[in-house]
Amino acid sequence: NYIIVAKATNDNGEKALQQLRSIMLFSLLIALIITFILSRIFSNSLLNPIKSIINHVQDKDVENLVQPIPVDHMSKDEIKTLSDTINTLFLRLHTSFDNQQSFVSHASHELKTPIASMMGNAEIALRSPRTEAEYQEVLAGIVKDASHINRIINNLLTLSQLNNARYSLQETSFEAFWWTLIDHLVATQKDVNLNLAIETQEELYALYFNGNSHLLELALSNIILNA
Repeated sequence: NYIIVAKATNDNGEKALQQLRSIMLFSLLIALIITFILSRIFSNSLLNPIKSIINHVQDKDVENLVQPIPVDHMSKDEIKTLSDTINTLFLRLHTSFDNQQSFVSHASHELKTPIASMMGNAEIALRSPRTEAEYQEVLAGIVKDASHINRIINNLLTLSQLNNARYSLQETSFEAFWWTLIDHLVATQKDVNLNLAIETQEELYALYFNGNSHLLELALSNIILNA
């Protein structure tokens, strides 16, 4: 009728647990280092195309917008899609800048002639006294040149808005369109000489076309008046 209580220390077990704890901590440290190195390698491999795109975009200016981002070495993924989209944007910007430069050049060329004519007439009239009839003739020429400049400016403003506006196409009478165009041309320049010849086997009142009569009239009047 007695109880025996025994207590002992498992030195071998403690050593094994301590060794296992050290191995696990060391393994965790090695795993973290390997994970960090691999993540850097993979992130660099994934971010290198983006870095290349960033560097390419930062070097862009108006002169080299047309140079695309190289996409031949890229795999068909979102990075290549992004590069193609940026290249398309660059091409549109390059085209837009070219159109603006061309517009400014054409506008300057178109406005130089009537302005030079106005200045020439005014300078000639101021060199010596003139008769009333001569002054009226000079003023009439200046008014004509001013009207020409006003027409050029209105046309240029309309043309500058073509890329930003959407014009509807409507069914328009062929005969009515031409008579309206001729009336406007005669009102703009009374000495214009027009000879309209229409060859058709159909009645003119039965001819219609789908288009924008305003823009078509603008284009044809420019061709006729600049001929």
